[in-house]
Amino acid sequence: MYSHLDMTEKEAALRLQGNFAADIQMFDEIEKEAMEMANYMFCGMIRCCAR
Repeated sequence: MYSHLDMTEKEAALRLQGNFAADIQMFDEIEKEAMEMANYMFCGMIRCCAR
């Protein structure tokens, strides 16, 4: 979770600096990590409900 927040902070700084190419690349990394976190949570809910 902390790495996600750190990446979000870096993305905001890149956007404010006008470095849009790096901003887009960072956004893609944030999105990938968010999807991995969502998948992890979903799998946990399925395991919990399958009992």
